[in-house]
This record gives sequence, structure tokens and C-alpha cells, in this order.
Amino acid sequence: MVYTVLYKTSSFAGYCFLDKNSIHPKGYGVFSFKAFKAVLVKIQICSFIDYNLFGVMCAGTKKTKRMKQDYSRMDIVIGNKPQGNLQNMTVAEYQRMIKRIFQYLNEEYGIAVNLQNLKFSEMEINCTFGLEEEFYKYHRVLRLLMFNLPKSYKKLGQISGINKKEQRIEPETFYRGNSSTEVKIYDKKKHLEQTIQFRLEENIMRIEFILKKSQKIKEVLNQRWYPI
Repeated sequence: MVYTVLYKTSSFAGYCFLDKNSIHPKGYGVFSFKAFKAVLVKIQICSFIDYNLFGVMCAGTKKTKRMKQDYSRMDIVIGNKPQGNLQNMTVAEYQRMIKRIFQYLNEEYGIAVNLQNLKFSEMEINCTFGLEEEFYKYHRVLRLLMFNLPKSYKKLGQISGINKKEQRIEPETFYRGNSSTEVKIYDKKKHLEQTIQFRLEENIMRIEFILKKSQKIKEVLNQRWYPI
């Protein structure tokens, strides 16, 4: 199997193709770029686009005041191909999924993860509600809910779409937040139709609380919580 890798150096950026035998940073504890130097010289940023068990995995080396530090980041989206992320997971299901992803990384990419350095950088907590009417008809009450959020949140934002059949503009998403937290309310039915062409008869909306920083996650959960 061959993987597409996006890479950047100080003077060049582009794509290359590597088989999994060329990607083998085992033995470095945390994901390390040293193993890539035989393939890509002076590599600084690398992104794996998987879309099988995870979305995108980025890794690289960043400079701090005292030293260079290796880092990696992975986007994990809960869901499946037919219904997307409509159905959430329980904590136990999510823990099993994380373990499966780490095993997959090792088997398919030859990447070993040091779990002692694992932490969340961003977390989304959401809930989906059924609606009796179409989402846009609730725009007044939803805007009122968003206006009542803490004053530390920025001005209310709104994303609207055009209903060509009815010839009107309909609100699809309301969002408001700051550098550490964001609240989003949106038309989940329309979102599924637009992103994965999955159609529902029922009208549904989703409320999302996005915790954007590790410190905020610890504060909300009141502990240093690991997924496994």
C-alpha cells in the first residue's frame, strides 16, 4: 500500500508517495521525524491523510526557546460512512476506538505512540434534538439562547443558505465563543445532506460545545482525563 504525504521544508513544499516500509519510526517513543530523513531531507511538517480510522495526522519538529521538540496531532471524527457522525459513542466505545487506531497506526504505518504523552488539544461535546418543524423556523428562539451566553463570548455569528425552491434565505448555523470555548447550534439534517448526501425524513438540530484548549478540557472535566 502506498500513502500520500504532504511535506514542507524551509525552501520547498509538495507531495510525495511512500510505502509503509519507508515509514518506520519505531523505537523513538513519541512520534519522531528522525526516521524520515532517509526519505525526505530536513523535513519540518508532514501530514498523513487517512480517512479510514482517522482523518489527518500531522507531525513535525517545532523550535522552543531552549530546544527543538517533536510533536504530533491527530484528528479523530466519530462516525461511519453511511450516516457520518450522526450517532455518538459512549465513553467505553470511544476508548476501544482509540486503542484500535493506535494498533492500526502500528500495523499500517509502522508508527508507535507513547501513551504517556497523550493529551487532548480539542474536544467536542454535543447533543442532537428532534424538531417538529424545519430548523430555520426556530431562528428567533435560537438567537435568544445564544445572546444569553456569557459576555466573554464574542459577537453572535450566523451562517445562512439559499433555499432556491422556496426562494428564501434560511439560517443554518449559529455560533458564538472565545479563544477557549465555542457554542454552535446548527441544522444537522441539512449538514448531513450537504456533506455525505445522507437524507433524513426527520428534522434535527445539534448543539455543540467545543473545548479548544487542553487546559479548558481539564477545567471542565475536573481531572486530567485520558481516553484509555
